[in-house]
Amino acid sequence: ERERERERLVREKEKAERERQWEAMEMEREREREREREVREKDAALRRAVADRLKTRNLEMLSALEKFESRLQLLKTWRVQFTRTMALGVGETLFVTGDSESLGDSHSWRAIPMVPANGAKNEWTLTVGDVPEGTRYRYLIRDGWGVERALTEYWFEIVSVLDQVKVNKGILVCDDSTHHVRFKISRAEADQVYVTGSIHELGTWDRDKALKLQRRPNSNTWEAVVKIASEGMANFEYKFFERPTANGNLDGLNADGVRFEGGPNRISDAHMVEPQRELRADGTLSRHRISDLQCVWEGLLIRF
Repeated sequence: ERERERERLVREKEKAERERQWEAMEMEREREREREREVREKDAALRRAVADRLKTRNLEMLSALEKFESRLQLLKTWRVQFTRTMALGVGETLFVTGDSESLGDSHSWRAIPMVPANGAKNEWTLTVGDVPEGTRYRYLIRDGWGVERALTEYWFEIVSVLDQVKVNKGILVCDDSTHHVRFKISRAEADQVYVTGSIHELGTWDRDKALKLQRRPNSNTWEAVVKIASEGMANFEYKFFERPTANGNLDGLNADGVRFEGGPNRISDAHMVEPQRELRADGTLSRHRISDLQCVWEGLLIRF
């Protein structure tokens, strides 16, 4: 009995020792894991700090570069030819005004009249010297009674890198005869979406000549960009419709096999929407400006 008791005590002692050693190993492993976590966190914090510092420095350098380019542009002046299409009424005259001395310092009474472009109907031109890069300008119509109205709610800007601006024999040509307009609408479960309207660029209500929109990848947004003549920018009517495929939703189709959005025709306010240069994937700005007409199906025009 005494021998068995001694053996039992020895086994218990050995078991307790093994458990103690195991707990010590686990504690050491946990301390090692904790040290590794601390190292990783410090490394991540250091990386974030370095990235933030680099980002700050890059922004500072970009800001300094933009200021330098801005000052450099102010030193650059151009001989500018303005071009615009517009059907004028009897006694009306088309003018250009801008925020530079050569364009009247934005005073409408100092605006400069345009003249017909080589006798062409509804095409007008004006050439002015000493116009600084970055000058903001717009077009005015003055009737025979001296009453004036601006053709746009916004101002154009002379930027020599834009697509609609070209240099011809040392003259900067600002061709504002057309404008880029993006039609955009959200429509889920549509097979194909179109927009038609009262102007030639939208098919003059001919559904077979309507503008076809493209779906954005992995979204319900349909859009297309089209050039519209400047004289037709204001108050044209338009409407979206969809043309389902044979396997699509055929409910509510008219005799032509299309489904128009409900409600009255939409009326464009593109002449009030300042066109914007867009940010490309590489971080640079696009060379042309676009006015957005973003809509909700059977809903309102979206403005921000």
